[in-house]
Amino acid sequence: MRPRIFRTYAINVVAQPHPKGIYEQLFDRLIQARPAVKIARDQYGKFTSTSKLPYLVDFEGKNQTVFFGLLHIYSKIQADKDWFNESTETIVDDKQELDAIKRISHLGPNDRALRYAFYPDHHMFIFDSQANNTPISASTVERLLRNSLTPLIEQFQIESIKFTIEPVKSKVDEIINMTDLGKIELLLHRPNPDALPSNIEDDIFKDMDEEGVSEESIELKRSKSKPIKLNKRRTDIIRVASRNGYVRASGYDNGKRKTIATNDHPFLFKQFIKFEKNDDIDAPKFFLQHAVRMLEIIKKSLGVSNETGSATV
Repeated sequence: MRPRIFRTYAINVVAQPHPKGIYEQLFDRLIQARPAVKIARDQYGKFTSTSKLPYLVDFEGKNQTVFFGLLHIYSKIQADKDWFNESTETIVDDKQELDAIKRISHLGPNDRALRYAFYPDHHMFIFDSQANNTPISASTVERLLRNSLTPLIEQFQIESIKFTIEPVKSKVDEIINMTDLGKIELLLHRPNPDALPSNIEDDIFKDMDEEGVSEESIELKRSKSKPIKLNKRRTDIIRVASRNGYVRASGYDNGKRKTIATNDHPFLFKQFIKFEKNDDIDAPKFFLQHAVRMLEIIKKSLGVSNETGSATV
């Protein structure tokens, strides 16, 4: 058996409004178009090799769908820009050389391919964070996903799509439990009310929807005489904002200065899996099982403080 470590991040995707079936429709359209999307500077990305599969392992016992495939992040050659010849130490002006450059302009070097799974019923996008032993930041894939889906808004009856990288739950707990809380800033996007227990997201969604609010910015500062003491309603809002926007807090914990921002602490789920057969055959199946496990953790506890798991499949 050969051990393999899956390291995955997750992105909460929220469309407003969110009519039934909107997430499946959005991804159907995305995989049909498969555009090459700019991420930053000469870095581009593209979704490829996508399959729409029945839900392989569903902890809720429902028949659902998962989009599974590869995304590629690569560099894009700008054939129409000036090129430098290292040998002659001059700008390339030879027509044959320029024509040769144009002929390969559709090729992208530095390619990194990542497996991903998108669960439309949970509007959750889970992806591998390493390609060719090279780590890929969660923010890079978030920009790819955002820049791929946002242009589709006009084709559907929705106003916006928001993307939040799932944070580590322990960091949210640290904010809530800080002994001398001095300041809190948060941005809360109107959530998709289906994730938190006790209808917390549902209540917040209804309040924002009735008031016609799509997002809310809140800033709390301590008084001179005493630190901030959070009541249950404030705590609920912080938990919802941590996965539908962000929360930043500063203060002192047991005499030590502390500053925490949830968007600086993405939830990285690691799982050790032992392969018994060929990697090419087993890896996709095990990745989907791993992704379902991560989804289950997020749905049940909104992240975990212990970020490493292990399993033998």
